[in-house]
Amino acid sequence: MIQNNDNKYGVSPVIGVILLVAVFTGVVALLSFNIFASDVGVVKESFDAEVGFEPYNNTGVNVSVWQNENIQRLIVRHESGREKIIVDPNTYNTTTIDFGPGNYYLIGENNQDKKRLLSKKRIE
Repeated sequence: MIQNNDNKYGVSPVIGVILLVAVFTGVVALLSFNIFASDVGVVKESFDAEVGFEPYNNTGVNVSVWQNENIQRLIVRHESGREKIIVDPNTYNTTTIDFGPGNYYLIGENNQDKKRLLSKKRIE
C-alpha cells in the first residue's frame, strides 16, 4: 500500500527560498551597516610632512624636512638599537645621522603620541 504523505501545513519550496533570501539579505545589511558605521580602519589624523631620507657616505643617512604640518618628533633608529631623536623637525632642516652600515628606520610621532614608520633604508 502506497501512502500519500502530503503535508498541507508545510511551507512550499518556493516560499522557503524567498524567506531564506530575505533573512540572508537582512543579516548582510545589518552587518555591513555596523562595519561601515564603526571607526574600524578610519585614520583619525594623518602624518602630513614632506621628508627626505637618503643615504650619506655609505655610513649613515640624511633626514631633510621640506614641509611639516603635524609631526612633533622624528626618530631615526638603527638596527643596533641606537637612535637619534629630532625633537623639532623644522621646515628646510637637514640632519645627518651616522651610525654605520645597516638598516635605518625613520619614525614619525604626532601630537597624540602616535608613532608610524615613515621609511626604511639599508646602508651597505
